[in-house]
Formats: sequence, C-alpha cells, structure tokens
Amino acid sequence: MPTIHVQHDGHARILSDMSSGSATVVRSWSARATAAGAAAYVRHFQDAVLPSLRRLPGHCGALVLRRSGDPDVEIVVLTLWASMDAVRTFAGADASVAVVEPEARATLTAFDA
Repeated sequence: MPTIHVQHDGHARILSDMSSGSATVVRSWSARATAAGAAAYVRHFQDAVLPSLRRLPGHCGALVLRRSGDPDVEIVVLTLWASMDAVRTFAGADASVAVVEPEARATLTAFDA
C-alpha cells in the first residue's frame, strides 16, 4: 500500500494509506491535541491502528489530516470502507460511535465520541 505525505504550511500534515480496493463508505472522526500530543497520536496511528485496520476485511484505506491552530492541533481521520458491514466489523453495531483506544485518548485534549 502506498503512503503519501503532502506538505502544507511547510510541514508534512497528511498521512495516507490507500489500498487498491474500491471504497464506498468514508468514516470521519476529529480530535484536538497539543503539538506533542498530535505527533504522538500520528505515531500511534501508524504503529498500532493501521496494522489493525489492514487486517479487517473491507478496509480500503485511511487518511490522517493535521492542521495547526492556536494553541491546539486539529486532527481529522478518514477511514475508507467497502461497505457499512465492514464499518460495523470495526466499530460495532452502532457505527456512529468513535473507536478511540486508551493510548490514543492519552494523546488528545478533546475528540468526537
């Protein structure tokens, strides 16, 4: 799977992991963190979340977008799925509920539930 880093405001802010599958569903989630917390969240996403997502049937890719603000960094995560059934495999019966592991929670100042 290719990884794409895009420069914005002189800093790499987008991390993507796109498979060759065809996504029909995009799941979005947003959070806020300090600069250090945002960097820790991206590391956690790369090291723990992506490997787990890759093992799920119907997962088609993910994007992590960061935008620096004052004083926090906004994080938006988009995950791409082949179907709502694939989303429910990841998120559970209520696909609108966020899946935020304790390690990720520790890096964030606020996030969508």
